[in-house]
Amino acid sequence: MTADQLRTDVREAMRECGAFAHQSHEHFEVPREGRPGLSRCKQQFLVQWFCRALHTLESGVVWALDALGPHWSGLVQRALDDRPEPWQRVHQAADAELIAHTLAFVDYAIDRAGLP
Repeated sequence: MTADQLRTDVREAMRECGAFAHQSHEHFEVPREGRPGLSRCKQQFLVQWFCRALHTLESGVVWALDALGPHWSGLVQRALDDRPEPWQRVHQAADAELIAHTLAFVDYAIDRAGLP
């Protein structure tokens, strides 16, 4: 697969994963604050997955932690630190302060990829 073919595949996957990211799980919703709900596992997955996708778009190869700059580095590092035992986190709500930042990161990644 060429780098351009890889980029095409990643863009399509980003559209699908972006839609998945914005699907709220009612068990974790914070209704009074009008925020969607995410499990800790989904939040961590989204950050790591979109980091990899953005790196692939820019380089034609996969993954780099420092490819996004300081604005996202704390979010990325926290997702990396939360990797052990992912199935335990499937049923735990994501940290409320991370949900908005995670969804902003998803939107940033989609915009940076030039997707509508």
